[in-house]
Amino acid sequence: MGKTFQGSVALIGRILLVPVFLNAAYKHATDLHGMTGFMAGKMPLPEGLVTLLAIGAIAFLTLGGLGVLFGAYTRIGAAMLAIFLISVTPLFHAFWALPAGTPEYMMQMGNFSKNIAMLGGVLVLLAMGPGPFSLDARAARKT
Repeated sequence: MGKTFQGSVALIGRILLVPVFLNAAYKHATDLHGMTGFMAGKMPLPEGLVTLLAIGAIAFLTLGGLGVLFGAYTRIGAAMLAIFLISVTPLFHAFWALPAGTPEYMMQMGNFSKNIAMLGGVLVLLAMGPGPFSLDARAARKT
């Protein structure tokens, strides 16, 4: 396959991968109080620490998502998203702790599976990089 085809597919893949992260960042940032309340219910930590973790999650989602989208510091962005997914997925989507077959079980199993699939995507980016249609590739061509 040609470099143009591979680069185009990599670009489209990055564009399709990112909205879920940026949307989550936006929702968390615009309802920080609700987000910290939800997190506090899952983590027995002081309120200030939970707020700090929520702000950190928003930063990881935003910076990681934008980095992947534009192909700028892509591997760092992908690593940020991987760290986020590895941290939150088993904690907030623990479907195995719910009664099997219930709507909540099904929803959390779906969210867990979605996060695992997204983790696969960001790990591929971490390993392979963003492709030729990216700011990373443009910077490499200039040097």
